[in-house]
Amino acid sequence: MDYFKESRERTAWATSIIVGVLCFLGPVMSALLNRFGFRITTILGCLSCSVGLTLGSFAPNIVIFYIACSLPFAVGASLIYVSSPIIVNSLLQ
Repeated sequence: MDYFKESRERTAWATSIIVGVLCFLGPVMSALLNRFGFRITTILGCLSCSVGLTLGSFAPNIVIFYIACSLPFAVGASLIYVSSPIIVNSLLQ
């Protein structure tokens, strides 16, 4: 809020975008999980999260932060969120 000089409401949109995209992409990410397997989707999810956080640290304003940080981080988190319980279940059988 202080860095971008924005209100709490506009700043909170960053997290709202992450949660919304994460939930919306669940079925798509499960299809990718079935196609490519656990290891590749989890690694791609971690890389996407890393890229999103890195790009977000260079954002000059809040709108660019929404695009550069929230979207790639949400895609990566969705890959990880979908694959993690399935990995645990398959390892404990």
